[in-house]
Amino acid sequence: MDVKHLEYFITIVESRFNISKAAEALYISQPALTKYIKEFESAEHVQLFIRYKGRLVDLTPAGHLFYDKAKDVVKQYHKLMDQLHQPQGLIRGTVRLGIPSLVLTSLCLTIIPKFIKENPNINLKITVDGAQKLQELLLLQEIDLAFLIEPITHPNLAHTNIYTDQVAAVFNSNHRLAQATKPLSYKDLEHEKLCIFDESFLLHNQIIKNFHLAGITPNIFFKSKEWDLLASLCEEMDTVALLPHPIVKFCDKNATLPNPSGQGYQRGTIVSRPLDPKFLWTITLAKINNVYHNESINLTEQYFIKHFQSN
Repeated sequence: MDVKHLEYFITIVESRFNISKAAEALYISQPALTKYIKEFESAEHVQLFIRYKGRLVDLTPAGHLFYDKAKDVVKQYHKLMDQLHQPQGLIRGTVRLGIPSLVLTSLCLTIIPKFIKENPNINLKITVDGAQKLQELLLLQEIDLAFLIEPITHPNLAHTNIYTDQVAAVFNSNHRLAQATKPLSYKDLEHEKLCIFDESFLLHNQIIKNFHLAGITPNIFFKSKEWDLLASLCEEMDTVALLPHPIVKFCDKNATLPNPSGQGYQRGTIVSRPLDPKFLWTITLAKINNVYHNESINLTEQYFIKHFQSN
């Protein structure tokens, strides 16, 4: 048995014993993978898998022990090979980073160029998509790291919260709600024509859920993937958008105007007010558990965590 075979075994377990899915991930045929399992158990005189009606369903006690040790061996092997192929003290490699478009625009336009300038030997490949899609790509190991939106519920993802703000109601300065001096309740928005992100955004589901928890059916007027379109609708029409606060500063290019009430912000013709109860928007940096991450991935992860937690 070599490292490649250990990786076969680990992939079968982490594919929840779905041989077809494991074979696809490993780019080998399903019969070849099935043959490998039988030959290994026969050669080593050990049963690693519990079977039911010919299907793999779990690991035996010996299989569980072997799985834990196999992960350690594979991790150490990849670490050794990384060190072999890079000069002493120089970290280089490719890091596949997923960023939701909203996070990229509101929080990362400065830090991404800074990272690239300070780490010229790391090839940063960025995928921009919705948080839900990025989570899928992360679990499929098609990207290495991803900025995601809380809540993160998948047990196979390790994540660190790096930024928290609020989602706010956004409208034009002539809207009746612009006179509000307190945070707005969901009841205040019950009859408003709402402009929100579409179903590809996790924020969409959170908005619907929060209205339902308040006992209100939201009046969805328009849905889009583009925050600037949602903001433009509010600027030109009597509608209300629900957007994370950090994006508000991009909604209107006019000079910033202070809001005397201290509640929310006003930029030219665009006004925002927070919600009551608070609607938190928390960004987390995530990676998949139980998978070897090389030094370039670890460096990138710690760079972004340090940046956001120090600001």
